[in-house]
Amino acid sequence: MGSAGDVHPFLGVAVELLRRGHEVTVLSNGSFESVARRLNVPFISVGGTVDWKDVGNDQRLRHQGSAWREAMRWASVRPMREIFEQIKQLNAPG
Repeated sequence: MGSAGDVHPFLGVAVELLRRGHEVTVLSNGSFESVARRLNVPFISVGGTVDWKDVGNDQRLRHQGSAWREAMRWASVRPMREIFEQIKQLNAPG
């Protein structure tokens, strides 16, 4: 769910897995959907499209005592339930 530096490497792995014949779907913030589509990587947007300006302007991310907790709230905790539901729907036992 992170920044481009977090998501782009996973898109590269997805491209290679697809090339090798594996079934792949990337779940991430909608901000990366256009990149995934250009790479022909199946993509599901989860967590809504984060407005990174809002994240950057969140003063709690600038406070030493709360920055880590707030970063996790933005990137992980908020979309977690939706991510798990998508994984359940995509899972093919066996």
